[in-house]
This record gives sequence, C-alpha cells and structure tokens, in this order.
Amino acid sequence: LTEKGPVWLQKLIDTPSQADILWPTGIYVVLGAISIYSGVSQPSILQLTLALGVGGCLYFLNRKENKFGRAVLLTVGGLILGLILGGILSALATGLSTEIFITLVTFLVLWMVSCFLR
Repeated sequence: LTEKGPVWLQKLIDTPSQADILWPTGIYVVLGAISIYSGVSQPSILQLTLALGVGGCLYFLNRKENKFGRAVLLTVGGLILGLILGGILSALATGLSTEIFITLVTFLVLWMVSCFLR
C-alpha cells in the first residue's frame, strides 16, 4: 500500500511488528476495561484513563522515530478525532453512558494512531 503512494504518505504509515501491535493493544484494552467498570461509579476515572491513553500514544509514537514534536501532533490529532468521532457515534451506545462510549472510541483511534502511524 505505501510503496505506491506519495512520499509523505510513505513516511507517515508504518508496518508494525507484532510487538509494536501487542503492547499498545494490551495497554488500551486494560484502560478500556478500567473505564467501563470504574467509569460508572467514579466518572473522574475516565479523565485519568484518557490521560494515560494519551500518554501511552505519545510514548509509543516517540519510541518509533524519536521525533517528539511529530508524536505530539499525531497524538493530539488522534485525541481530537477520537473525541469528535465518539461524540458523533454516541447515539449507537446502547447500554453504555455517552462519556464511556466516547472514551472507548478515543482509545480505538489512539490505538490505531500509535500502531499504524509513525
């Protein structure tokens, strides 16, 4: 896919190793589980898990290329996209509160950014 695209796209998209996918997956699954089980009784835990998710994305992106500025931009972009997408799709959240659903969608977007972008 990236061999035929423009140069800027080739520099943006990553083909991750298995470890580069498994570590972020584990982190975001744990954060998602904490958000679901603790977010109902303690809504402030959602803010903490979201902050940890952003920090994790920043760490994984910076670890790949050692370009902190680029990692910050991609992480903030992923956070904003996740929050907007979660807000739009929140009508589909049956059985979950809107805040928990938005948090989970944001984790999914941050996971995709941390695994497949560099």
